[in-house]
Amino acid sequence: MTSCLLLAAVLAGAPDLKDNYYPRLVQAVAPQVPEGADPSGFAFVLIKIGKDGHVTSAEVLNATEGAGAPIMAAAKQWVFEPLVQGGVAVDSEVRVHLNLVPFQRDRRSPEEQLRMQVNVAAEMALPPRVRLQVLEERPRSTVIVDLAKVAFDAGEFEKARIYSKEALDVEGASKDWNYGKPSGQARKHARLRGQSAVLKIADEGTCGSAGDGVFAAGWRGADHD
Repeated sequence: MTSCLLLAAVLAGAPDLKDNYYPRLVQAVAPQVPEGADPSGFAFVLIKIGKDGHVTSAEVLNATEGAGAPIMAAAKQWVFEPLVQGGVAVDSEVRVHLNLVPFQRDRRSPEEQLRMQVNVAAEMALPPRVRLQVLEERPRSTVIVDLAKVAFDAGEFEKARIYSKEALDVEGASKDWNYGKPSGQARKHARLRGQSAVLKIADEGTCGSAGDGVFAAGWRGADHD
C-alpha cells in the first residue's frame, strides 16, 4: 500500500517525497515463455526507470538463446517505486539476472519471484556503507548474517565484530555448518568464521602472513554478496 501511495504521489507531482535507497519493483509482468523454450534460459538485463516509475528502456546485456526477447518485452511493462533523492523522484537503473521460467519449487507466483529478484539485485548494487544502513533499518534477527558480512565490507569492523559473534551464536557455533545446509548457507557461515578470525588477529596485532592465511581460508568459496 505504501508503494502504491508513493507512486500516486509521484504521478501527481507531489513535492517532498521520502528519500529511499533504490528503485523498487512494485508491478511485475512475467515473460511469455515461447513454446519449446529452454527452461533454464536467462537474460542479464539493464532496466532504466523514469521519474514516474515506468520503464523507459530495457536492454539485454547477455542472454541464452531465445530468452532475451521475452524477458525484455516483459520488463518494459513493469512499474517501479522510483528512486527518491532530496525529496524528488529521479531517473535510475537496475541491472539484474532474470530467469525465463520461474522456479517450480518456489510457492510464490512468477510475479512475486520477479519482484524479489529485481529488488534484491537493486539492493545488492548499493555501496556497502549504504547497504549497511538499509539492513540496520530492518528487524535485526532477520538479517543478522548479512549485517555481519556487509559491516565487514563497509570497513565498520567494530560492528562486524558484534554482528559476527551474534550471528554465529544465534545459528549455534557448535554445529557442523556443512551438514544439512544448502551450499550457499554453508559458504555464508564459512565467511563469518573467517572474518571473525581476521578481526581477532587484528585485535591481537598479529597480522601478516598468519592473518593473510586465515583471511584467505575464510574467503575461499565464500558468498561475496
